[in-house]
Amino acid sequence: MSTTEERRAMADGGEEVVPAGFNKDALKKIAEEEIKKMEKLQLIPYPYKPPRYRYSKEKDTELTMADKEKMNQEKVDFEAYRRDVESWCRASFERRTTLSSVYFAHYTPRQIPFSIVTTEATLQIFSFKIVSCEFSWPLYVYGVVAVRDHVDNHRNILFERSRRSAQLVTRDDPSLGLSGPSRAISAVDPVKIEVELKLKGRTESRDITLVKQRGHYSCSYIGFHTIDFSNCLCKAELSLEQLGSSVQATFLSVCVVAGGPCTFKYGGRVYCSSLAHEVMITNSQGNVKIVEPSSSQFVLIDSRDCADGKLPMDDTGLLDLARCVVSVPIDKWNDYSTQYEESLKVVIQAYSRSGVVAAQAHVKLRPKLSNTTRVKCLLGYSKVEFIIAWSVMPKSEDYLI
Repeated sequence: MSTTEERRAMADGGEEVVPAGFNKDALKKIAEEEIKKMEKLQLIPYPYKPPRYRYSKEKDTELTMADKEKMNQEKVDFEAYRRDVESWCRASFERRTTLSSVYFAHYTPRQIPFSIVTTEATLQIFSFKIVSCEFSWPLYVYGVVAVRDHVDNHRNILFERSRRSAQLVTRDDPSLGLSGPSRAISAVDPVKIEVELKLKGRTESRDITLVKQRGHYSCSYIGFHTIDFSNCLCKAELSLEQLGSSVQATFLSVCVVAGGPCTFKYGGRVYCSSLAHEVMITNSQGNVKIVEPSSSQFVLIDSRDCADGKLPMDDTGLLDLARCVVSVPIDKWNDYSTQYEESLKVVIQAYSRSGVVAAQAHVKLRPKLSNTTRVKCLLGYSKVEFIIAWSVMPKSEDYLI
């Protein structure tokens, strides 16, 4: 029984033990007066503060001394690499490639200066994933992932996010939202890969470096490859494919030209794939279905990766693609009039309210050495137009000066 309850019971005539020397009536009167005083008091609520949900970006995880030493050594190694790059490039480490992916698109085949261009092997970058991490998910990641090739030895950005726009990375969707490359990546000489990623903390001083490494790719055979970037804090993987002779395809426009955007009310996706990667699947009824492995799909835009879950589309129906430059394999040309076989498949999908694919359409494209391709397809109630520019690659930036 609380003190107040005891006093109220005393006032009501409850059985109480009266200390020696005190009158029971006097004690009852005192109790009644104290109760009146307490009832007049204004009750002040306890200053309750709801628990603050601690996102990954607010983590204050402390690294062990061993981890700190390893990460410091990783930083030292990367800084040494940075100085080497600036020395032999004679340019800023952060300088980006300025070579356009449509540099030779305006040429006709007979005008192309074949002495300074090439259709050499290139790399197709599919994804960069954080496979595992010592910190709890989700993660808020920012930084840069870039590559350098021999064409100009400058950075070709694959991923770039500032601290303010750090990407939310979850265990179910560990891929970074790639925005590049800005032009095709030559695979003739070793390709340098630079990864500088940080985990956003509650304050900038509490940010943690996840990866600060440089790697390289040098392989003589065509096919899929995975490059590993691991340290004491996380493991990341870059997935790519080496193509043979190839040209650059730049998506200048993907636009809904008729029917309105209602087909994409719940979002959608646009991706490319090589016809060489198609797989035929036969079900129990004997029906044949042609699919492309998800690992070989080059995603141009997916509404699931957008902030509001909708395709970024302006009033004219033009889609704002996240990536727009794709390498397309060709048979090495023999003369100026070579007609290449269809090798690129472009797929556009519309999602339903539940998030599954409600409608799908595709077009198959025949690559060119230059010029553009304009093609349309029907998807639900909409007509979508693709405009693609084709271009060969320069052998080196030096040839263009």
